[in-house]
Amino acid sequence: MKELEKYVGECFSIDFEHKQNRFQIFTIPTQHFYVESLSELTPERFDLEIKKQKKCTEQTRKNLFKAMELWHEKYKDE
Repeated sequence: MKELEKYVGECFSIDFEHKQNRFQIFTIPTQHFYVESLSELTPERFDLEIKKQKKCTEQTRKNLFKAMELWHEKYKDE
């Protein structure tokens, strides 16, 4: 578990979802992700989840920027 300390940081939670028979993991860099077994919590898995979250965040930024451009274009003369 020592090798996971750098991924956990100050905010870390694990919740077991009985209906889905899985664990919900939360850290700030990963946000929420799911595993069926705690043995899946490896440095490689955290790296993968961090990459996924960064990609999602970047896409959200691009979408918001585009939406603001469209809004500005539509209402610039009002």
